[in-house]
Amino acid sequence: MDNKEIIEKIKKIKIKEGDIGPRKEKIRRKIILRFEKEKKHRQILRRFVFASLIPIVLILVFIPLTRSRSNFINLKEGEIVIPKIEAFAPEIEHINISIKGPYVYDEENKLVWFIKKDNNLYSVALYDILNNKVETLSPSVDNMSNINGGIALSQEKVIAGVGDYLYVIDRRTKEVSIIELPEESLPREKKELYPVKAVVSLDKDVVLISRANSKGITELNTTSLKAREIGFPSNIDSPDAFVKGNNLIYFLTEDIRSGKQLVGYLDVKDETVKILKDFWPVSISANKSLFALSKDGFYKIDTENNQISKINADISENAKLLSYGKFIYAVNLEGSKGHNPERVNKISVAKYDPDKNILYEGEINFCNNTPFLLIDEGKPITLFNLSTEN
Repeated sequence: MDNKEIIEKIKKIKIKEGDIGPRKEKIRRKIILRFEKEKKHRQILRRFVFASLIPIVLILVFIPLTRSRSNFINLKEGEIVIPKIEAFAPEIEHINISIKGPYVYDEENKLVWFIKKDNNLYSVALYDILNNKVETLSPSVDNMSNINGGIALSQEKVIAGVGDYLYVIDRRTKEVSIIELPEESLPREKKELYPVKAVVSLDKDVVLISRANSKGITELNTTSLKAREIGFPSNIDSPDAFVKGNNLIYFLTEDIRSGKQLVGYLDVKDETVKILKDFWPVSISANKSLFALSKDGFYKIDTENNQISKINADISENAKLLSYGKFIYAVNLEGSKGHNPERVNKISVAKYDPDKNILYEGEINFCNNTPFLLIDEGKPITLFNLSTEN
């Protein structure tokens, strides 16, 4: 029997038993008042608990938003860096293949590993520079997404991603293993395909994979096939490109709401993702620091102290940044609109030495629209292709 029933029974005592006298009536009223007082206390307690829960719920709701905002960091402006300018005379070596997809240069074996694209059929291939021949290493597959994929070198392997597959190739034996990637576990929306957009090697077995239609990236061990997902802020797309820095992985991505290209970095150990706020680059590269090219100029970014310094260099926003050894290269196909091979008439190459603060500038007249290797001090630096669609 609950309190309400007891109160009602007490109220009816006088009606059933007649006049019970002033003393008993007083006792009956005291009992009723006590129960009603307890009822009020319970009501006040319930209201207090409800009122206390509201801020707790709001805190739980806003914690993810707070974390998301904390991913964005403001950069402090540093001093303008004025480098010493010196002349630069790089060489060009023409080659007779056409590479229209992602590629990596294997200096140790003098090979160019690339994703070969023939109409909508994709395969992994290599170009042997010394013997001047192309070898296709994997079956040609129909890549329905039309996303070019990504390719990276590790100590012992080449890892290429096309569609929902990874091709893992032994650099010595050229043996190919094919890994079918699992369904995306951090989907932005339900899709049939989550094709690979970019790949970067962390060590001999582990790679980071960026896939389309995803809210994060996948860290995958290509030997054990163990994977873990690293989530990104909600309004940031999965990376379009990775660059390996000193202890960080830098990436280019896009703000889904504004459509602007952003740059950020990832600390793989603690899964910390940082996005540089109010800075929109067109190309990035890194060695010990991050370097970025935007429409406003050429910049060095100290991610440890969140400081950005402009380097006073005349480099076109159409240039592509690359890092080899201690140098940052900026290569621009001048006279080309959208890298159209029919309009290229010269190549401008700038090489920046951050340790000595020297900018080496050079120019090459260019009449031949075939692919080429850039050679610096006797060493091929990278492969460029004027008809590349990447």
